[in-house]
Amino acid sequence: MMAKLAQIDVTKTLIISSAHHRLIQRDVIAGVPEAKEIVLEGQDAATFYAWVGSYWQREFERNMNHQCNDDVHGPMLATWMTLVTFREEICCRGLPKQDEVISALMERLRALTCEWRASGVDTVYFHASKLQGNAEPATVDTEH
Repeated sequence: MMAKLAQIDVTKTLIISSAHHRLIQRDVIAGVPEAKEIVLEGQDAATFYAWVGSYWQREFERNMNHQCNDDVHGPMLATWMTLVTFREEICCRGLPKQDEVISALMERLRALTCEWRASGVDTVYFHASKLQGNAEPATVDTEH
């Protein structure tokens, strides 16, 4: 069963990392050390979740099911999408220009991932803190 955006603690850190598929070995994915991990916290993380929840929820949840435990962040959910989908769809296309905060964050994320393709990245992973126990999903403040 796929996880849902509502199972993410939107008040916690979001880690965006890179990977690439090894073409010789099917289904083997490797990290790309040259592509620096992106960490969103506080208002940046909340803004990202608000954007995804408003416009891209289905795409974001499509592969969300991997659970892992991080030494620092505890239980996490992970999802992934192609680098092209992330940069050209999520960060760029259909961006509401009237919301300067979302626009600035998406432009920054697009710029931070600009060199990823040259490093061999084809996949973007999102690692998000899972809500604990009976915690209620937080509402994301989209007012800036």
